[in-house]
Amino acid sequence: MTRYMTRRSFLLPLLLAELLVACTRPDGTSGKRTGDAAQPVPGDWAIVRFENEPDTLNPLTSVTTVASYALWGAKNSQVYELLMGYNTRDWDVTEPLLAEAAPTVSDDHVTYTVKIREGVKWHDGQPFTPEDVLFTFKAAACPLTDAARHRSSLTDLADIQVDGRTIRFIMSKPNVYNLRNVVTNLLPIIPKHVFDEEGLLDAFSYKDMIGLKAKADPKIKKFAERFNKHPANRAPVGTGPYKFEKWDSGREIVLTRNDEYWGKKPYLEKIVYRVITDYTAALTAFKAGEIDLQPRLLPIQYREQTGGPAFEQQFVKVTYSIPSEYEILWNHERPFFKDNTDDAGRPAEDSRGDPVRVRPDRCLALWDGSKRLQPEHQSTALRSETRSRIA
Repeated sequence: MTRYMTRRSFLLPLLLAELLVACTRPDGTSGKRTGDAAQPVPGDWAIVRFENEPDTLNPLTSVTTVASYALWGAKNSQVYELLMGYNTRDWDVTEPLLAEAAPTVSDDHVTYTVKIREGVKWHDGQPFTPEDVLFTFKAAACPLTDAARHRSSLTDLADIQVDGRTIRFIMSKPNVYNLRNVVTNLLPIIPKHVFDEEGLLDAFSYKDMIGLKAKADPKIKKFAERFNKHPANRAPVGTGPYKFEKWDSGREIVLTRNDEYWGKKPYLEKIVYRVITDYTAALTAFKAGEIDLQPRLLPIQYREQTGGPAFEQQFVKVTYSIPSEYEILWNHERPFFKDNTDDAGRPAEDSRGDPVRVRPDRCLALWDGSKRLQPEHQSTALRSETRSRIA
């Protein structure tokens, strides 16, 4: 199983970047493209179907997959960017983005040091600085912002120190997930000058944000209230290769190429994410040439409605798998699970006679839906394949 298969959000922009250039529209033309179709050239648009609309375009507070597709995409770089990105060889997080290079790690695996890239600008022309990185982590750690999804991953981050363009992430303890899930691959970096115009968080360190006073301080409360409802939640300002153009609620989100991008310029002039919630309507629009990429179809659409010589002459069909892993974790500190004795008061044992920390019958009693996790249902879900259509 390759690493990139474990995250749904990787696939959609990856397909756009690597396969769209070889496709034709239903009228047999190639839009604005000229020359060899196998060689990508700048120009043209991509119109992509979204199954639903993002809840917000704030990368710290959004909880929808479609928002991540639009905001940071396949390689951690689209509108917003992360410190590090994925390479397309083995999908490991080894490509420097807003960091100049991969972090250096202290011998005790507690301190991770990153040097921030110079010469990067936000889409509004303001310079990107290490203070933006610190601010992003402070905003995520703030207990009053709607960033609980990311905040849960920051429990081992004890402090952040800024020295010029060098940033040190200091963890409370070594952890195998520290580098990948906290330092390099957790938070898209957001602009301080946009989200904190008044500098409400300037007087607070990262330690302050995770301390007791963060919940009660009036400046932090004022910041959080503004942050959660900030206008930039609908009009993001990033550093990435695409700039936000507009969000027409219920219809589409439009991104346009950032010609001032610090890195390699993208080929597509625009990406339009068209919201079509109905699968039948989406397939009709796809066949009519109104959208270029249909990321997902119903099984009957895949088997019976998207085949034959005429269809295959006009469209490219791509199949990919997205294996998933699910976990149920029991809190051994809760009294319900802490008592591991059986009904006779003896230490509980598993089928091999080994002692267990949690009684299996209590786990099953808590999970009313356990029948839904029978092997045949679970394995079917894990083996199921998502089909993508590209025009």
